[in-house]
Amino acid sequence: MLVLFALTFAGIIFLPDNNQKEIIPYSTNSAEDNGCLASYLLLEELDFNVGRYEEKFNMPDNISSLLYINYPSRNINQEERDMILSWVHDDGNRFILAGSYKTFLDSSAHKEIIDEIESNIKADENGEKENVLENELEKEMERSLFTDVSYGNGIIRIIHNHELFANAVLRIEGSAKNLVSALFDLKEGSLYFYEYRSSSADAANKKYGIEGAFKLLPVPARFILLQLFLSLLLYIAFTGRRIGPPVVNREINYRPDNENITAAAALMDRLKLRGMAFSLYMDDFINEISSHLKCFTREEILSSWEENNYKHKDLLSEVLYYAFDNKESLNNLENKEMQRLARAMDLLKREKHYGKRRGR
Repeated sequence: MLVLFALTFAGIIFLPDNNQKEIIPYSTNSAEDNGCLASYLLLEELDFNVGRYEEKFNMPDNISSLLYINYPSRNINQEERDMILSWVHDDGNRFILAGSYKTFLDSSAHKEIIDEIESNIKADENGEKENVLENELEKEMERSLFTDVSYGNGIIRIIHNHELFANAVLRIEGSAKNLVSALFDLKEGSLYFYEYRSSSADAANKKYGIEGAFKLLPVPARFILLQLFLSLLLYIAFTGRRIGPPVVNREINYRPDNENITAAAALMDRLKLRGMAFSLYMDDFINEISSHLKCFTREEILSSWEENNYKHKDLLSEVLYYAFDNKESLNNLENKEMQRLARAMDLLKREKHYGKRRGR
């Protein structure tokens, strides 16, 4: 009877059904091999502020980064594309395009963007791209994962392999690390997956699970499945025996990433050494800026920064004030003030990097 139950169940589940709707590829609602549910849940577990953009031409104000997975069979109309590019160019947001940029952009209308993308990719391949990272292995990883280009007030990031987000690919060792590395600098803002499909908006919102799979079965098949399930329950109830060999659960505990850094930060916080930790972070920032500008005093750094036409000179002046003239007060700063200064230093690093690439 158990063999009959297994064969019947397998036939009902795996035989093709012409009435079943096509599953949308690379949807964050899909657990299929070419779905992105695992990527969405992984980023959510790592405290990324992720969401789904499913409405037509109604971009919420709280979105700072939009992710569009451009798989080969996906189409986008001109109105949608212009809306996204205008949102990046005018509002200074970040657009992440996973996949081929040539099938997303119009070769005639967006020739300037395409030329800049190809120029940056070529520079990456030749090793000429300037990067603030000091580790050569990290440089190589960034080159292979994505390329950033400036577009108006915003940034377009090209992730070269759209399959990086697929459920099947995430099962491969190291794929999850590459996915997080490609998006890690977006963790502070909001990251939304572009889920709207103009040709099948109803299918984009479709959820797949046991209940949905059961409803896809024809009525006779549901009836047969229910009978077999009740027969199995009666068999277990009357025999009182466990079916099958015992299952041994083996749990593998993986140590969290950056465990040493997290432990050191917690220890310094408990010992009330937050000021010392922040001072070390500020020293690292000053060393990086000094090395880049080849200046080592406060006045020389400010002057060189202005000569290179970099933005946010007022933020740099404030950071240099604490670094050179008032370092002892770091121990007395509130958490919010430290966070503000840390964000200012991160912004200055990005300005140094992208400002140089824009030809300043």
